[in-house]
Amino acid sequence: MKTQTKCTLTLSVLFIIELLPIPFTIIYCLYVTRKRSNWLPGVVERLYAEKDVIIKPLLFDKCDPMVTRRRCTIFLSIMLLLDFLTPFTTLFGLYIVRRRPIWFKNVVSRLYFDKPETNVTIEIPKSH
Repeated sequence: MKTQTKCTLTLSVLFIIELLPIPFTIIYCLYVTRKRSNWLPGVVERLYAEKDVIIKPLLFDKCDPMVTRRRCTIFLSIMLLLDFLTPFTTLFGLYIVRRRPIWFKNVVSRLYFDKPETNVTIEIPKSH
C-alpha cells in the first residue's frame, strides 16, 4: 500500500476521533513538533518520493531548527484554539497528504536540520 494511502486512512480515522470534544490530532502534532520524532522525516520522504514531480533538496546555510520549532508550535497552538470551534486540523492534514505541497517538506527539512540520524535520502528515478 502506498504511503499516501496509509496516511489518508490514518487521518480519516483521526477525523472520526476528532469529532470528540478533545482535539487529539493537534495535540499529537504539537508533541511531534516539540519532541521531533525520528519517524516523521522518513514518512515525509516516502510520501514525496511517490510524487510525480522531482523535488530538489534545499540547502540551508543558516537554518536554526529552534526557530522553526517555535514557529510551528505557535502556529499549532493557534490551530488548537480554533480546533475547539471546528475540527479542521485533520482536513488540513489530508490536504497535505493528498496534494503534497513543497512548503511542508521544506518545513520538515528545517525542523530536522540538526538531526543527521533522521535524514533519510531516497533516490528518485528520473523519468525519460
